[in-house]
Amino acid sequence: MKFLFVHQNMPGQYVHIARHLAQSGHEVSFITQPRAAQIADVRKLEYEPAAPSGGGHAYTREFESGVANGLAVARVCEWLARDGFVPDIVIGHNGWGEILYVKDLWPQTPLLGYFEFFYRANGSDVDFDREFPPEPDAPMRLRTRNALNLLASTRSIGARAQPNGSARSIRNATGTASRSCMKESTRAW
Repeated sequence: MKFLFVHQNMPGQYVHIARHLAQSGHEVSFITQPRAAQIADVRKLEYEPAAPSGGGHAYTREFESGVANGLAVARVCEWLARDGFVPDIVIGHNGWGEILYVKDLWPQTPLLGYFEFFYRANGSDVDFDREFPPEPDAPMRLRTRNALNLLASTRSIGARAQPNGSARSIRNATGTASRSCMKESTRAW
């Protein structure tokens, strides 16, 4: 099989699975920002996103950076497609917007997204310490910050998430109750 991993900081969470797949004889490629990291028998492809414009509202700066990352990854995917490469599955971290446009290049290829964080103003890492309460506009800022995950989740076949409930939050927020969500733990929701 042909596996394509996407993470701005290779190898990220994928070091063991990418190494295992490559050692098992699968074709493994990895799209990342320039890094010194290497994994034996894994083809590394680097991208560099366009610099942010610096304008716009503070809430949208992370979104703008995510779009730039997604577009830069899409350019690498275009190059791979022109070279005849079609992955059997794409597995990627969406925290920085990198998998936003992968399905535009390979609409029939399954995309498994890793949604490490889905931000909430209550009952999360934002409001756990009473000594440092969230700022008054936290709900609005965090809702905007979730835009990257919400966009990418509409094209992903599943959401691999930390046991903190991120996948459940995405599923509930998008209304896609049928979306397959895998958790790190084995407990059912």
